Amino acid sequence: MRERTNETEGNQYFRWIENYVADDFAEAVRVGRVLLEEQAVKLSPERVEDIVEIFREGTRLEALFWGMGLLHHEKTLQNGISM
Repeated sequence: MRERTNETEGNQYFRWIENYVADDFAEAVRVGRVLLEEQAVKLSPERVEDIVEIFREGTRLEALFWGMGLLHHEKTLQNGISM
């Protein structure tokens, strides 16, 4: 099995991943958090619970999505297939 490394050169996703540490992304997250908090206090407890459940389901589906990709990648490494 190939040793895992922290590869950046030639990684087709590296530039995309770098976006998550960029200053403009951090500012967008901060602004979005403020807007959400301002609006959340206006909601009924029932609506907040609805939104929490929607978030839970979205997060569950997101984890499954990335898990499929990771599983596929691990299988290709086990079979000696280069990606």
